[in-house]
Amino acid sequence: MGAGRMRNVAQRPTTRAVMMAMVGALAVLAVQSALPAGTPGELLASVGIPMPATLLASAGAAAVRAGEGLDSLDPARQVFADFVAAHRGQLELLWQGRTEGIRERGIVIAAGKPGTLANAFASLYVLRHTLKSDLPVTIMYWGRVAGDVPTDETIAFMKMHISDLHFVDASALPWPAWHRPLSKDLDSWKQTDGWKFKAFVLYAAPYKHAMFLDSDATPAMDPAALFDHPIFHSTGSMFWQELWCGDCDLFRQLGMPSIGRERQTESGIILVDRQRHWLMLEWALWLNTNDHITYKLAYGDKDTFRAAFYLAGTLSDFFQMEYPLGLMLQEKEGGFWNRGYLQPHPNGSAMFVHRVAAAKFELGSDDPKPITHVTVPSCKYFGEKGWNSELIPRDHFQDKVFVESKAGVCPFSMHTLYDAARRCGKYDWDEAEGGQQLPVFEIAQKGHVGRAISGAADAFLLLRSEMKERGKDSLLFQLDGAHG
Repeated sequence: MGAGRMRNVAQRPTTRAVMMAMVGALAVLAVQSALPAGTPGELLASVGIPMPATLLASAGAAAVRAGEGLDSLDPARQVFADFVAAHRGQLELLWQGRTEGIRERGIVIAAGKPGTLANAFASLYVLRHTLKSDLPVTIMYWGRVAGDVPTDETIAFMKMHISDLHFVDASALPWPAWHRPLSKDLDSWKQTDGWKFKAFVLYAAPYKHAMFLDSDATPAMDPAALFDHPIFHSTGSMFWQELWCGDCDLFRQLGMPSIGRERQTESGIILVDRQRHWLMLEWALWLNTNDHITYKLAYGDKDTFRAAFYLAGTLSDFFQMEYPLGLMLQEKEGGFWNRGYLQPHPNGSAMFVHRVAAAKFELGSDDPKPITHVTVPSCKYFGEKGWNSELIPRDHFQDKVFVESKAGVCPFSMHTLYDAARRCGKYDWDEAEGGQQLPVFEIAQKGHVGRAISGAADAFLLLRSEMKERGKDSLLFQLDGAHG
């Protein structure tokens, strides 16, 4: 792209400053982990490490060793619970230090692969240019895995278009001695490691109040409003609903109160007060790094956060949206393509467009995968029909399509979708039977959701155009060495 088409933006603060704040907050752990057990107190003092902190790391490493070989939940959980009970005061002091001197609020995203970064670029472009949000953003990646490292060219391009954007190699950050490693092989990467990585991204985020977003979760309204919402001030958390209802085996084995017909939890959008809920974050990291146990009892990381609130003794602070997710659709012959989730604001307004599975932008194609319609299925629908990531047959839907408009047979907007489902579509998204046909709502291009969708598509086509212009030798949204 020519210099005349590029927009220079001031960085507040520099990426180096963000990295140094994170390293400073966790640095004690690195030195602790490097020192052998039983290091004399005089030597510890000479390198500036307080003895209590060093003893904490030693005790934590001993707890990890004690948990090795345990393959069932209760005994493994008890080992970590005993460690926390014995060292809670020291952990709390460490977290106080960790959250001092860092920025008050911001967004964190886990992304390093070219395709993931491309989707993140589209979402963040909407955040900055459509919504005019000034929330700082940090993208964290696992730099020990070659395929998870953004190229310098990609970083420069993204920063040119998105102000206050920072990149951090999370594999270079100190790892807390009281948690199992992220993976048995820290130089490889598999799907479950990506799920576990989310917990560490929140654990190490450079913000006191952190919003985690999947790279393909595009805000339709400025998420800064959620940090100021009375519910967040009251609970210090916000979570969003998943497709499925009811308890998972993890909840049952922990003895948690039943969630009944409440929906399980989405892990692609999370808002948490890290100062207030530091112990929940410790338990969330423990649950995810013990995936050899926990992922057999739940679908990956999705319900580990509710469980972490329970284990931290703060389940009453776990807030999940009252309104369920909508299903984003693209009209096709024979039905509708599934294009991901529509997630709500606490008041029911459409808040996030979350592309999943085949709905994500693909670097090898100019297809913007347009989203044209939405519906609001009950969880009984998914229980009977299952999850379909591609074409959903037309007979799943009502014949009539309601158009987002102030006029018409049943006026509605994407701020009143849930009311419209009941009022216009005669569909109860809490209790509708699985075989009941779904109402269909057409999204107005000039509405706030339509603008977010078109903004993301424009951003994706912008980066595709830039890739073509730079040519085959460019490393823009490529793996380093891909042309070597």
